[in-house]
Amino acid sequence: MSIDDKFVEQEEPKQKLESKVGFKDILQQIHRKDYGILGGFTLLSTLIAGPVMALGTLASYLIAYRAIQKKKKEPLTAKGVKAESYFAAISASYFSIAHHYFNMLGNIFLKGLVGFAVGIPLSFARYFPLKHVLHKYSPISFIKNMGTAVKEGYQSLKDNFKNAYTKTLKYLAAPLLVFWGLVPPDIQAIAHSTGGRLASLGVKSR
Repeated sequence: MSIDDKFVEQEEPKQKLESKVGFKDILQQIHRKDYGILGGFTLLSTLIAGPVMALGTLASYLIAYRAIQKKKKEPLTAKGVKAESYFAAISASYFSIAHHYFNMLGNIFLKGLVGFAVGIPLSFARYFPLKHVLHKYSPISFIKNMGTAVKEGYQSLKDNFKNAYTKTLKYLAAPLLVFWGLVPPDIQAIAHSTGGRLASLGVKSR
């Protein structure tokens, strides 16, 4: 049983436990080796995406995680904080690279075609499996249970993709076209990365 599991399973009244748990408490539970790995991921993300993009994404993901846990009436956990930190580093790099090449298209018609036919599907294909795997598995347990983890990640994608893509086309097609056409490229990457995660606050979390 991990430190995370022991912490969550303490037999204190749930309301009292929630009121005590904050990021300071969680940071004390994270092992030094995890800080080394997280630091490496964050440094790599900063080199790829830049410090504003990397740190801004990290901050928004941790804020969203805290708000979602509060909404679900569940305590923060070290495992969750680590998962969101990894996810932020990967997302910052992904969106920076994706938007760099995306904005080379220039023409808003091509942006719309590529964005809705390729970009958004790829974003969801990254988001749902990766979010599930990072929150459920540590790097070591992922390697040990890779087959099961991949199947679960794929199932998460199947369960969520159609609904998410349909709602995107229905409610966000026009705003995204305006956004892609008018907003400077550098701002687009961080807006997509941070805005998308904060928007998850309005969605029922699995």
